[in-house]
Amino acid sequence: MDKLRVLGASLAECISGDPDVNSIARLIREFGISDLLDRDAQVHRHILGFVQLRLPLLSNGGLVRIHYWPAGALYSEEPHSHSWALRSVVLQGRMLNKCFDVRLRESATTEIFEVRRTNNGTTRHRTGTHADAMVDTVMHIEVGKCYDIALGDFHTSEPGGDGALTVIATDPPSSRLPLVVTTPQSLRAGFAGFPRPQPRDLKGFAEALESLS
Repeated sequence: MDKLRVLGASLAECISGDPDVNSIARLIREFGISDLLDRDAQVHRHILGFVQLRLPLLSNGGLVRIHYWPAGALYSEEPHSHSWALRSVVLQGRMLNKCFDVRLRESATTEIFEVRRTNNGTTRHRTGTHADAMVDTVMHIEVGKCYDIALGDFHTSEPGGDGALTVIATDPPSSRLPLVVTTPQSLRAGFAGFPRPQPRDLKGFAEALESLS
């Protein structure tokens, strides 16, 4: 765990300024890719569609995650916020990030849901607040570039057609709950666990990390 903690802190430092993909790749290679992914407690498929590798909390309570976005997977188009500000750096492929302007409107067909953490997953809870989410800005992010999401901002992220590999670092979590704007009929409603990825996804994750220059 200490070795993982050092890796997380090093990655966070690496992307805090101008991100350097070569430095990030070197840190990951030096740790050992097979060792990194052979950890059931740290690797799972996220409800938003990507495969997530969790590193230990930073000393300030912030998070570091490596995300593998398999090509052809189904990604969330539901605008959502986080309980922390984050920076995401594209290591491979490209990402499309959309930011949304969320406005309360009683007659809207979409609602704001709270996302609450449980021991082995998350659950969404209706707030009774109806709102519209309208696209405000669209960003196309290439390898070596980053995008920042402020605390409480609503966004969606998805990869280009060939998939992507990203690393994120966050500020310490706030007391705000993550929010999602969607319909009560959403396929992602209710409980979402943290399932172990399929072998093909782990294989793709490893290959993506190994191919970093």
